[in-house]
Amino acid sequence: SEDEFSLTARLRAADELDAIDAFRSARVSSVDFEAMASAGVTAVRVPFPWWVAREPAPPGSEAWREGAGGYHVGRGIELLDQVVSNA
Repeated sequence: SEDEFSLTARLRAADELDAIDAFRSARVSSVDFEAMASAGVTAVRVPFPWWVAREPAPPGSEAWREGAGGYHVGRGIELLDQVVSNA
């Protein structure tokens, strides 16, 4: 896929959205933030796509199936909140 939005749309179409959750869960954890803090790191840049801040569309709706407001839109905010809490 060219980007995360396209990847998420493909995974949604294949009913495999759990794959992206597993990927994200394996990437950075609170242990990583603890290690960075103990190494003296005081700032972290967290890039996120613009569509994460959108309201999610109702599951099964046309917008949800097309990826315009699907599962990972709302879920992305939860993940971003986790990162900020860990930092």
